[in-house]
Amino acid sequence: MARVQDPYQDRFSRWAERAERSLIRFVIILAVVVVVSQGLLTNEKLRLFLSYPDQLEGIALKDGSTNVFAPRPSGNSKGRDSEKQASLNILCVTGPSFPKAMILVNGVVAGDFSRGSVRIPVRNGDLVEIDGSHYPELLTFRLTAAGDSVLEPRVGREIITRQSIEILGRVAQKP
Repeated sequence: MARVQDPYQDRFSRWAERAERSLIRFVIILAVVVVVSQGLLTNEKLRLFLSYPDQLEGIALKDGSTNVFAPRPSGNSKGRDSEKQASLNILCVTGPSFPKAMILVNGVVAGDFSRGSVRIPVRNGDLVEIDGSHYPELLTFRLTAAGDSVLEPRVGREIITRQSIEILGRVAQKP
């Protein structure tokens, strides 16, 4: 006895084949999207926009600086006034004037970028930070010059801020 094909079963078979092809295409597209997005995350600047935790963490130190959280060198009996004073020149690479971007030395405002660059006095052990928290865009700052006695932070070091306070480094001077 010959089986009669049920029209509903035939329609279901065609629908199931189309659904299967669509699911396979969807999985392939998702795999491509995952590979491309992981590739984009290898770019430091793009990762800030693509990954929310990276926005919260800030920018990584790039030049192998000394530990900026290390305790300050212990003062000698002569006091802080006898320590060598040096200066740092910091330039805002992003543009000529960002008056709300500040330089902090040990948490105290030491200057702003209303003129595009800043020269600040520093001593051994000072923690130098850049406050770009008033600006939602990426701001790039570069250390353009340092006194002869300054070992850290190194000239050429760049810091990128995006509504954040970033550490330029802890000043280390030649003994």
